[in-house]
Amino acid sequence: MSALGIVTGAFGAVWSVVATVLRGLFGFLNDFKAAASVAIFGWCVGLFVGTVIVRHWRRAVARSERESARKLAAEGVKSRRKDIPNPLPPDVIEVALKHIPRWARDPDWNRAAFLNRVLDALWPHVDTSVCEVVRDSVEPILRDLVPRNIVHWIGFEKLTLGPTPPTIGGVKVLGSSSDDVVLELELQWASGADFVLAAYVFGVRVPVRLSDVQLVAAVRVHFTPLVDELPCLGGLEVSLLGMPDHLDLAAVVPPGVDLMALPAMDVLLPWILRKILGPMFVYPSRMIIPIMDNSGLEPHATGMIKVRVRGGYNMHKRRKDGKATGLVLPGSKLIGFGGERYQVRLYTREQRKVMLKSKSRDEPTWDELHYFLANPESTLHCILLTMNMRELGRCEIPMRLLCDPSREGKTANLHLPIEDPTPFHEPEPEPPVPPKRATAADIERLNKEYALAMKNHREKLARLRLEQLAKAKLPEPRPNTPTVAIDLEYVPIGAGKSRRTSLAGITSVASPGAKTVSGEEEEEEEEEEEDAGNREGRVGILRVTVNRAVNVRKADNTKQPQPVCVAQISGQKFVTAAPVDKTNKPLWDETFLFFNVSDRDAVSLTLCDGGERGEFLGECKVDMRKITRDMQLSDMFHLEGVKNNAQIFAQFKFSYLG
Repeated sequence: MSALGIVTGAFGAVWSVVATVLRGLFGFLNDFKAAASVAIFGWCVGLFVGTVIVRHWRRAVARSERESARKLAAEGVKSRRKDIPNPLPPDVIEVALKHIPRWARDPDWNRAAFLNRVLDALWPHVDTSVCEVVRDSVEPILRDLVPRNIVHWIGFEKLTLGPTPPTIGGVKVLGSSSDDVVLELELQWASGADFVLAAYVFGVRVPVRLSDVQLVAAVRVHFTPLVDELPCLGGLEVSLLGMPDHLDLAAVVPPGVDLMALPAMDVLLPWILRKILGPMFVYPSRMIIPIMDNSGLEPHATGMIKVRVRGGYNMHKRRKDGKATGLVLPGSKLIGFGGERYQVRLYTREQRKVMLKSKSRDEPTWDELHYFLANPESTLHCILLTMNMRELGRCEIPMRLLCDPSREGKTANLHLPIEDPTPFHEPEPEPPVPPKRATAADIERLNKEYALAMKNHREKLARLRLEQLAKAKLPEPRPNTPTVAIDLEYVPIGAGKSRRTSLAGITSVASPGAKTVSGEEEEEEEEEEEDAGNREGRVGILRVTVNRAVNVRKADNTKQPQPVCVAQISGQKFVTAAPVDKTNKPLWDETFLFFNVSDRDAVSLTLCDGGERGEFLGECKVDMRKITRDMQLSDMFHLEGVKNNAQIFAQFKFSYLG
């Protein structure tokens, strides 16, 4: 028992010590936790209060600084008014405004720093090309002006624009369409140009040197036409909007006499240059710089074709399954309930494509009339598409056999077969790349092979088109081929003019009681008929581009409209697409062609809400005589019939038939 007691007593003593130590440790931890909690809470409160105090202090400092700056500014204005009792005189201000860049005083003009950097890099090449154009265009005019019996030869012996390019002070973009872009530039040029114009008078050389040209002028650059092939720009038209505001130069004649130093020559020589160069470069005259062959345009149209699309047959034959879709009733044709929708595209030129209304029937009926410009080298394209613009088939008909003046007034009934488009998409042969060590004989052989391959490609394409033309002339559509039935009529250029056969000089025997008409009387009658025809007007082709409108509002002025523009003249009508969103500033940028338009008629532009039959939003009529004055017109026109100040921007181009 004594051992057990000893052990128990020892364990009790150790446990009391351990318990005392643990109790002290836990008490310390509890005290530390409480102290830490109090410290963290105090830090958070102090941080919040300090942030608020600092924020208010900064606001007070900023407010005091603004008040001080305002007081100083007011005191400075008062002191300046005391120091300068009178402002600048009006004439000084007017002179100063003339030297301010256009972009600083007109918001429609923009800075052109990037254009100056580009022009600086291109200037050596521009110098070479422009000098060639000037030499080719100016020298023939000068040689026609001088008497050949005195001046045997005249031309430029030296022609360079110098190393310094002009500076573009500002640029303005005019209302442009999908076919062209017009820029107006403010040019300032202190050049190192050097022109040596020599004339041989009775065999004696008489040179005139023009150098150190300085000018300030407004220039219009017309980027036209815009085409669908690279580089997408057919050419440039450059012209001066007026005579230069400032023109100075040095003119030296043998034996080294500066003409500008002579009395009155500083006025006479610029006057001479204005008389000679003004009619050549001042608008509407222009310097044409072609970039692409034929300016990227297709050959000139020799007439127009009138195409009436009647309907289609067997549209489902070009689908993969080859089955018709939709609801079929017994004893009836296919109707379009739930059927595949088709689109048909027609065009003779890439610039103007016509899309027929989509139909859900496999045998749709359109009965639409369209006009196209054409020439014997053109091709009528008919393409069958799905709603997702996937091409199902096509037909290409050459116009050479149809664009014949002898077919005037005759209608051709064609059934265009829509067949596999793959053969028509066969790419042209690639031009050969001669090897590095190719001889002249090798290069000639490669060129002959390439020419032969191109010839075979063109012949194959022409053969396919002739085969489709032969199929299209069949009296009935082919049973297993998709077909588009059309009525085609060719109208040659000049068909709109009255044609009279002269009877002068024809001798006939007059019947008893008949009135005998002499040749002079017949000529007088013909002149009277011609004058009457002129009073009736000549016909032509009108191109209308409807760009945009502003301030278009509904009558109640509560909701935004969704305007469309209806353009009509000579019984022809086109409607623009409605904008996606409702707006009082619609942007359409659509172009329409009107055929057989009289120059005594007027074109009407009517705005309607949502569609052709929607609420009337304004109308303007443009007399054709305003358009035929310069054969084109581009302006902002006020809409009549509404109380608001609505305007529409449109462009018109007219060309006579014949």
